[in-house]
Amino acid sequence: MSDGASAPAHERPEFFWDLSRRRLTWANAEGLAFWREANLIDLSERFFAPGDATVGALTRLADEAAAIIRLTPDGAAEQWRATGQVENGVLHVILNELERSDALSADPMSDGFEFA
Repeated sequence: MSDGASAPAHERPEFFWDLSRRRLTWANAEGLAFWREANLIDLSERFFAPGDATVGALTRLADEAAAIIRLTPDGAAEQWRATGQVENGVLHVILNELERSDALSADPMSDGFEFA
């Protein structure tokens, strides 16, 4: 088990992503909360530019079916373990677990010794 926060299946954020229009089309209550939207109308009007990192992450998820993806719901990037299934050009996304890294991300250190 990873060190991320895992919710029961019925409480996981879920949403539908239209692959060709690059739009969110539906979300459960947890999905709306994830995207910080009050209702489905506001969610479906959210704009994503073609080169947006979210578009890239969801496109990759459509190709791989399961991945760690980086999403930016409100300007702060979060990494999630996600699963996705494509049907009729729509990707059904389930965010399973928030990835947390407590490890220090430092460059490898040399031992400082040189041999003659």
